[in-house]
Amino acid sequence: MPVDRERELVGVFLSAADTLIGDFDLIDFLMSLADQTAALLRVPKAGIVLKSDDSKPLPVAAASDDTELFDLLSRHHQGPWRDCLQAEQPVMTAGWEDMERRWPAAAGDLRALGHSRVTAVPMRLRQETIGGLCLFHDRPIAARDVHVAQSLANMATIGLLQQRAISTGVSLNGQLHRALESHRQIQQAKGFISARLSIGPEAAFRLLHDTSRRRQQLLSVLAQQVLTDPRGTDLLLKAPDSNSTPGP
Repeated sequence: MPVDRERELVGVFLSAADTLIGDFDLIDFLMSLADQTAALLRVPKAGIVLKSDDSKPLPVAAASDDTELFDLLSRHHQGPWRDCLQAEQPVMTAGWEDMERRWPAAAGDLRALGHSRVTAVPMRLRQETIGGLCLFHDRPIAARDVHVAQSLANMATIGLLQQRAISTGVSLNGQLHRALESHRQIQQAKGFISARLSIGPEAAFRLLHDTSRRRQQLLSVLAQQVLTDPRGTDLLLKAPDSNSTPGP
């Protein structure tokens, strides 16, 4: 692997470790992982699903907060992401015809997404598979990049299972439901910011995300404040209060 890629990969692992040390925000952790994976592997789109109690894949994150990708994963329980969870092995597609043959119900939306190949790797530790990391791309992905994706998925799995152990009484399913609620609040806040400031959804999300990092505040907590605080978007535009403390 080229030196630059090695440095990038080390940076991703260090960033993830730093996220897990502080106040843990599941949705922010997974969204950052999706962003970093897409950037590191040079793929247009990346998404993460977690396995629900009934083994269905439920989307929790998409790189760049890609609403179109998130909606596709939400609409279709059948697809490479579901097969990956069931087989507990990487699933790779070979183009449009392959996807149409294997997942006809999702093929139309996959075509609309515009990327002819999908690679899904399981988020697995020993005998437990908790989700999948999905890459959407146009060219065949190299075996070493599949290995990198699997390593990132494994790292995320260890982090999530460690958090489950630390958070006594909180099951992974409980974490999943909290993540979905956090995602709903973030989407609402993004729409509110977009309308109030007359900016696009992606710019609204970047403002929300950058402010949460600058203020050392959980993304989900900031989103809730934007929706409920009378100051609304003013929270995002003013400099952070030096006396403020990080969110819970």
